[in-house]
Amino acid sequence: MCLKEIRPFACVCLNAADTVDVRGQWQRVVRVFTCLTPLIEAHRASQALILALGGSERLLLRRTTPGGDAIDQVWPLLAQAVAQLLIEAVPPQHGGQSVGVVGLGPTRTLAWLAASILSGTDTAVVLPGQERAFLAPLPVTLLQQVPDATEIVSLANMVAALEISGIRTLGQLWRLPVEALSRRFGADGGLLAALASGSDLRSLRRVENAQWLGARLHFEPPLAAQQLPLALGPLAERLALTLAQRELAVGKVALIIESDAGTRMQALRRLKHPLGTTRALLEVTERLLAGMLADAAPNSEAGIVPDVPLPVEGERYVALRLRVGGLHPATAEQRRLWAVEQQQAGVERIERMTAALRALRGGKYADDLLRADLHAPDAVLPEERYRFTPRQS
Repeated sequence: MCLKEIRPFACVCLNAADTVDVRGQWQRVVRVFTCLTPLIEAHRASQALILALGGSERLLLRRTTPGGDAIDQVWPLLAQAVAQLLIEAVPPQHGGQSVGVVGLGPTRTLAWLAASILSGTDTAVVLPGQERAFLAPLPVTLLQQVPDATEIVSLANMVAALEISGIRTLGQLWRLPVEALSRRFGADGGLLAALASGSDLRSLRRVENAQWLGARLHFEPPLAAQQLPLALGPLAERLALTLAQRELAVGKVALIIESDAGTRMQALRRLKHPLGTTRALLEVTERLLAGMLADAAPNSEAGIVPDVPLPVEGERYVALRLRVGGLHPATAEQRRLWAVEQQQAGVERIERMTAALRALRGGKYADDLLRADLHAPDAVLPEERYRFTPRQS
């Protein structure tokens, strides 16, 4: 098997106890590996990075000359090269103790597991073809620590049920057919079987460089205060679509209003629970706007931090801006909410179109309506793709 056939992933886990400057250490490590590959998934709480090394092998091995391009020769050298970069980013302390460990494998899950079980060594490599031998003795409970565990909502309950049944290792779990797991646990049973085999349940989520995302509306002519709430919906919908596309949730929401007199009002809310749907963003921004325009006192319990010159009676507004921060990967539940919201939005759009057509049919323009039928979908000119005929009463 050649190097070009399978691309490796590396998991870099830091030992936070080795330094008091945990935040500075994390930032240095992220900066160093971002120069190596832009395909990095960050897990700040676990002090771990997952790197997609496909295409970066030659850069990593520039100081080494492998005996060939076979994976069993090259991958151990890749793991050592990544470990050396980690040492250069954060020199060892406390008598030369390592600042972290590196696991290498053909999937993100296998790389993570390889790094998580290391003790006394700095690197571990799981070669293609050796997955089952590596995974078989590992405890099933270890699956709850891998990044893709969040894709299985009932994972903790399934692991507990398997423990009661005496199934404690991945090797024992493999003896159960996927069909049996699906019958017992539903769709999550199939996901559990895939995760237990070392497979990834989703693609790598890149580090989000932007600290904030925003959307802005400019009003011409300027709006009165009572008209501003109507503008919040489009802003929330636009940002929620961006968050869904990037699979991000937010921890902070800021609303900024600019008046025609040049004054600017701003309020920030720090959220106790991450959100990202249109409905949730709209609820937060409506409360922020109401507090700002009503000259409300700061609400410390809600996490609202106003920064205003207070609104002037009769003032009109030329711009409204919505910003979200505290960005981090969305959970499986948040992605499910996006899917439900998008489906509902599609239903509502169809209902609005139906209502509009119904009104036209009964109005004075009924005779002007045309029926559009798909005629030549591959035509170059858009007008040739459809055939328009008078609507039949």
